[in-house]
Amino acid sequence: MSLIAIAIALSLTTLRISALNVTIVSLQTGDPGVAIGLPWTGAALQIAVQHVDRYYAQQGLDVQVSLKQINALAGHSCITGPTVANNLLAQFYYGAARSDVCYGLISNGCADFPQVTSLAAEWDWLVFNNGASDPTTKNVLNTAGTMDALGTATLSVIRHFRWQHVTVLADTDPKMTILYARMALAFIQRAKKAGNSLELDIAYSEFSGLQNSTIQKALQMAIGRSRGTD
Repeated sequence: MSLIAIAIALSLTTLRISALNVTIVSLQTGDPGVAIGLPWTGAALQIAVQHVDRYYAQQGLDVQVSLKQINALAGHSCITGPTVANNLLAQFYYGAARSDVCYGLISNGCADFPQVTSLAAEWDWLVFNNGASDPTTKNVLNTAGTMDALGTATLSVIRHFRWQHVTVLADTDPKMTILYARMALAFIQRAKKAGNSLELDIAYSEFSGLQNSTIQKALQMAIGRSRGTD
């Protein structure tokens, strides 16, 4: 919410207006199983809205911030979510959005859908995302870095410790979360761009966090490549 406060302040300064109504739309169409999901952030967002209101009141600015949470968690994964998210957002915009309100959209890695981003851009909404796949999208502000940045950070750690044998295990089951699989692929892509200068020996294995047999197979592969068995 601090980033949202900054965005609001910039709007007030640029537009030279003394009053502004802001609605933050928090969109969640699947529980990714990690802390970024709305089940874990809803209460925190409510407290943040109160904090932002108090902050601007102290600055003598008439800024009224409200929160709209759009939830459709049951039965939706990161694969089925795009259509659901697109429809829910369109229903809100055409049914409840007002021309005198400034809107921002909080999304997450699971809801990083081109349809949603395109709709928000069409409506001139700013999208706050925890890791959008396309860092060049103009109306998206990444609050936790892009997948490419996370891949670069992982590669930097490996360079620091001078590791040369790397085993990447990625949970690719969409019923859990696609976040880790995307991070793994981002790291591999960054390693390929670095070329032969690193001399990395990278092995990649996918598994489902819901199937013990695939977890055991991935772990056995990793154990077989461990330096402890060399």
